[in-house]
Amino acid sequence: MKVIPITEEMALIAPPDFASYFEELSKILSEPGSSAKRKESELDEKYGLTNHPEWLPELVREYKLKNPLS
Repeated sequence: MKVIPITEEMALIAPPDFASYFEELSKILSEPGSSAKRKESELDEKYGLTNHPEWLPELVREYKLKNPLS
């Protein structure tokens, strides 16, 4: 996956196949319980991604995002 910043509010994510990743992730994150973390790890593996939750605070600050974990 490649993220290309376009403006402060928009980034292009390539390849376009990752649209389905975000659809699947949103379903997982809306599920309560501990199985969501396991499913998220399985999804990351499916798409060849490595999750770095330690980066989240910096990304939230830098891009003025809403923290999804708060």
